[in-house]
Amino acid sequence: MTDTFFRRTTWAVSCALLILSLTQDCYCTRDCHGPVVALLAGWMGVMVEAGTLLNGIMEVFQSGEFAVKQPLGATFTWLANPLLLASWLFLGKEPGMALRLSLPATLLTLSFLLFGQIINDEAGHYTRITGYGPGYWLWVASAATAFLGSLYLTYGKRKEALTNAG
Repeated sequence: MTDTFFRRTTWAVSCALLILSLTQDCYCTRDCHGPVVALLAGWMGVMVEAGTLLNGIMEVFQSGEFAVKQPLGATFTWLANPLLLASWLFLGKEPGMALRLSLPATLLTLSFLLFGQIINDEAGHYTRITGYGPGYWLWVASAATAFLGSLYLTYGKRKEALTNAG
């Protein structure tokens, strides 16, 4: 299998998994939520949680105590999306950079499992996560495919070159 074919296959499978994930429910609270809204509005959740974190840091300077009034939820994992997209851009020419981008993307997708709640509305109210739909697992698979493909292109090829040289 040539590098070009492997790169294109990795990219196509990762893209297809992400696109397929957008057709499925991704997580459930009181009811299950579609991924398109989560993908398009996720950046707003990141901003709300970043603001909450910043307020807690500012509280350190005012009172000497770190006080986050709202618990931080799962919306920071949305940052896996721009990392995944950037890794796709580097997959063709710089698999090492794709690896450095897809690893945190994969870890961020998996870290969603560590959170028990997520922002539910624009007002910043949190709701307990009660389950994970197929869209979530397809999202994880998309990032993992980009990671494993770039891992092979970065280190698997080096091992082959060393084996062939010796």
